[in-house]
Amino acid sequence: MGCWSISMSDKEIAFLGYTAVIKERLLHFVRSLSTVLTFAYCLSSVIQQTHKFLSESTNPSETGNSASCALALNSYVVSLNSSQDMSRSTFK
Repeated sequence: MGCWSISMSDKEIAFLGYTAVIKERLLHFVRSLSTVLTFAYCLSSVIQQTHKFLSESTNPSETGNSASCALALNSYVVSLNSSQDMSRSTFK
């Protein structure tokens, strides 16, 4: 009797090639997204620690620039936290 041979058509081979390209692009996208989210998380942590340091070292009797800078930094940290919460809920 004979050997069993598997033959694929050109369309099947092309489909497998497209599938591999799609998987590779999806993997690249996920890696890039992971890198961006990690960087954003680390930056947020640095900003929070800076805010904590500045708020502890600022004397409440001081007025002017330091108070407005602390307020601006605080609002920025709050906006970063809300965007992180949204991204975490999206990818669960």
